[in-house]
Amino acid sequence: MTRQLLLETLGAYRDHGTKPKGMTDPDVFMVRAVSLRLRPGESWVDVGAPFMRAQLGTDFGYEL
Repeated sequence: MTRQLLLETLGAYRDHGTKPKGMTDPDVFMVRAVSLRLRPGESWVDVGAPFMRAQLGTDFGYEL
């Protein structure tokens, strides 16, 4: 999937001059992977959202 994404991005730049999103929106690099324990019925999207957004100069915001 990563290879395909890279090839599509390069093709869009070559064919249309479309720059990768990270060049125009540096916030796309401020997303990180997390590991969470959820209670039954909890949504990983709702519970994990605050932890998936990195902030410069802060820690992860939860205990490992």
